Amino acid sequence: MEKDKAQSVCDFKMFKRFHYFYYSKKDNQTFFLLVKKKSTGLLSEIRGKVNDLDPGVLFSAARKAMQISAGFLSKSNLIQFSQTSCDIEVNRETLNLCKPTLDIPQMMNQKPYQTFIEDTFLSSIPYQNQTDDAYYFVEFPYIDTTKLNNYCADCKVQLEVAYKTRQEIISDDGTTIDPKLGRLFDDDLTTFVEKYIENGEPIPIKAHYAVLVIYTTPTNYRVMGILGSNFKKFGEQWKVYKYPLEQPTEQEISQWNGIILTCFI
Repeated sequence: MEKDKAQSVCDFKMFKRFHYFYYSKKDNQTFFLLVKKKSTGLLSEIRGKVNDLDPGVLFSAARKAMQISAGFLSKSNLIQFSQTSCDIEVNRETLNLCKPTLDIPQMMNQKPYQTFIEDTFLSSIPYQNQTDDAYYFVEFPYIDTTKLNNYCADCKVQLEVAYKTRQEIISDDGTTIDPKLGRLFDDDLTTFVEKYIENGEPIPIKAHYAVLVIYTTPTNYRVMGILGSNFKKFGEQWKVYKYPLEQPTEQEISQWNGIILTCFI
């Protein structure tokens, strides 16, 4: 009975805080990309509170990432610093950056902000518990952190990142990593991370949902941000169609548990 009650608590709700984890795999290990906080000099995940002016938690998480990185902490930008391209010079023209001090309306027009929300909706593994905190885990290729840190310094962006394993996070004495991060890993989160993030076990799909966006704009970040903030849960597969440019197959339709029709002109 308690299990059913806990599930109903985290099904649909408005989150108040977020914890955003980028992670990479290398040599059969999982590394979390942590960001050095300017105020304390300690490493932590991308975290923050949901702003009442934002439509949902993903919008606040995206804005936070842009504010602390000028857009570098967007998956499409991070990939350019992957170790497989360590000898290749970064092409500044292909980086999508933004001014970190923009207010909410102007920030929403920035490409890295939009792609951050889209990437999170499409590729994140969400974790939910009985708190008002939202957790997102997003995988991307292992990057050369020295290359990224040096490049940011050359661009006058105060961003410094480092990779740490879960064991390093938990065992840190508080001199390198924010102790609040280690305390997040209770038994439930530890089991979740071990199973689905570190071991990469397949996620059982419990439901399929379709989103048909009529007369779509070039980006669907608003639709993805709103649905991802309040509705998308662990074990659900969501797919967005730019209708009528993209249309579902008969097989896809047969799997749907629900459909959402929306329009942005």
